[in-house]
Amino acid sequence: MSDFQTEQGAAAFWRNVDSRIERKVNERFKAQSGITPNTAYSSVMFDAAGRAVWGGAGGGSSPFLLRYRTGSSGTGSIASNTEARLDFHAIDQDDNSYVTIGASWKFEPPSDGWYAITFFIRWTPSGGDISAGGHFDMTWWRSSVQEDTIYEWTADGTVPSGTTNTIAFRAVLFFQASYDVNFRLDNDIGQTLNIATDAYIAIERIGDPTP
Repeated sequence: MSDFQTEQGAAAFWRNVDSRIERKVNERFKAQSGITPNTAYSSVMFDAAGRAVWGGAGGGSSPFLLRYRTGSSGTGSIASNTEARLDFHAIDQDDNSYVTIGASWKFEPPSDGWYAITFFIRWTPSGGDISAGGHFDMTWWRSSVQEDTIYEWTADGTVPSGTTNTIAFRAVLFFQASYDVNFRLDNDIGQTLNIATDAYIAIERIGDPTP
C-alpha cells in the first residue's frame, strides 16, 4: 500500500498541495493588487478524504462566504466537445444565499473585492480512453460574458477509461457586487467527463483593493 493510500499519507499529501496553492495565491494576489496578504488571510486545509476544513488565522471559525458540492443533483457528466456551466448543487455553507443553484448556477458577490475560489474535483472519463493531448479548461464568466481561463488540463499520455483523476486548485479574482459569476468546463478530452458528487467550490473574500 502506498503512502497516499493511507489516511496519514493522504492528509500529508493535501497539506502539501494546500501549501503550494496558498503560496501561488499569495504571489498572484500581491502581483495583481500591489499589497501583501495580511495575517488574517485564511488557508484551506484538507482532511484525509480530501474535504476542506477551516484553518488559518481565523481562530477556528470558517473564513468562507460559502461552500457547495455537486451532490447527486449537480453537474454529473459533460459530453465530449461540450461546454457546461458547473452546478455545485448541494449546500454546505451559505448563510446569506449568495448562490443560485441549478442550470443557471451563479454567485452574486456581496461587495466589490478580491475573492479566493477553491475547487476540488474528482472526475473519470467514460466511453473510451483519453488520447495524449486530450484536454479541458475551466473559465469564469460574468453572466453570459467569458472573462478568463482559470484552469487547464492536458493528458500527457493515454488515460484509460474509468481512471479516477483529481484536480485541486485556487483562483484569485476581482469581482464587483453587480456581477453574476459562474464557472464553466469545456470538455475536449474526446470522451464523456464524469464529475463525482463530492466535487466542491468554496469562496472566500480576501481583500478590498480595486484592480
